[in-house]
Amino acid sequence: MQELRDRGIISAKDSFTVVETVRRYLPDTLAAYLRLPRFYAQMQTLADGRTASQTLLDQLRVLDTSLKDIAKSAFAGDAETLVTNGQFLQNKFSEKLVFRP
Repeated sequence: MQELRDRGIISAKDSFTVVETVRRYLPDTLAAYLRLPRFYAQMQTLADGRTASQTLLDQLRVLDTSLKDIAKSAFAGDAETLVTNGQFLQNKFSEKLVFRP
């Protein structure tokens, strides 16, 4: 994370989100779920009408989406540079790849 911050690839806010997701958000989410008896978690509906299992999956999706969005944002520039380089190489060397019988 430090290298990504130093290179300006990831913002302090996004870096904080990644670190806190690993250190706190994900462990706290899983711990709260795992404290429940399995039957209760799978069968008992909560105040919002969902089971604890459904709630857990929704919360994990939120964390997953957040981390994927951060990764996409952080690495989009490098990925675009790779595509641009590939186009350059194709243009540079395609004219030299003429096959002669």
